[in-house]
Amino acid sequence: MEKLSVFISYSTDDKTSAGKLKKYLHTYCGFDCFLAHEDILISQEWESKIIESLNVSDIFIPLISEYSKNSIYVNQEIGLALAHKKPILPLKLSKINPFGFISRVQAMNLFSTDHQFIITITLQIFLSLVADV
Repeated sequence: MEKLSVFISYSTDDKTSAGKLKKYLHTYCGFDCFLAHEDILISQEWESKIIESLNVSDIFIPLISEYSKNSIYVNQEIGLALAHKKPILPLKLSKINPFGFISRVQAMNLFSTDHQFIITITLQIFLSLVADV
């Protein structure tokens, strides 16, 4: 079985939380995760790299916050994920609910980036993905 590929969509203001999530999903679930600020190399055309990574991902995880709600790129990535019929697992970093075309999708709360809490969330993500397989 190949590793699941996860595209994490986030505002740059939430990059610390996104980095922690990537670390835990990789460490505890073995998932390959794409984070723009970590995985786009100097001199790469970042827009095409984002689109390519989203196209090959198995699951799309948008981090929902005040910042992502106002991010043009997060909204465009959500649109691409929907167009490509990717499974979408929104994670709320604050009390902001999923917005736009994913406003009807149930989100999981990730209000804390405490080590034990994020391990619990990682396990819940893993279990929800396995249940869909």
